Amino acid sequence: MESLNKYLKKKGAIEISIGTVVILVIGVTMLIVGIVLVREIMQGALGATRLINENVKAQINKQFNEDENLKTVIYLPDNNAEVNKGKKYLINFGIKNIVRGQSEAGTFSYEIKAKEVSEGCNLSLSKADSYITLGKKGTIKILPGELKEDQLTIFLPRDAPLCSIRYDITFQKDGQIYDSNFFTINIEP
Repeated sequence: MESLNKYLKKKGAIEISIGTVVILVIGVTMLIVGIVLVREIMQGALGATRLINENVKAQINKQFNEDENLKTVIYLPDNNAEVNKGKKYLINFGIKNIVRGQSEAGTFSYEIKAKEVSEGCNLSLSKADSYITLGKKGTIKILPGELKEDQLTIFLPRDAPLCSIRYDITFQKDGQIYDSNFFTINIEP
């Protein structure tokens, strides 16, 4: 009787052990499948972002190729962007060094400032400047004949008024005015 009792306890212990092992195997399998799935999604998103960046660069390059005297390009349709409140918006632009007779890289700098707001808009220019969260100023070295792209980020808070803001970009080469350009942000709900 005692040996039967001992046998039943061992059998129960073995059944609990097998159940635990099965649960662990299922758990590890699910974890691996989850990790692989997340990795695949992230790689797809990174690939899509890379493709978009390459397409933007190609479009900027195309605009420079269409007009060889063009010094700067802002990649926006008609230099206008519709931006929703509470959202981040990226604006790409390019600078091409078309200075002749030089072989050294020029030092180009840019600065972006709000120039004006639409009539009746209760927004100061300094507040409009604060909407540019990254890329307000920058410096880039560019060899003659080459072009470089850069990007700025605009974030409109939820309390931004519905109006239009014109931003001017002033480009300098080696401390001298090189070119200027502009873009307009139309704030949408």
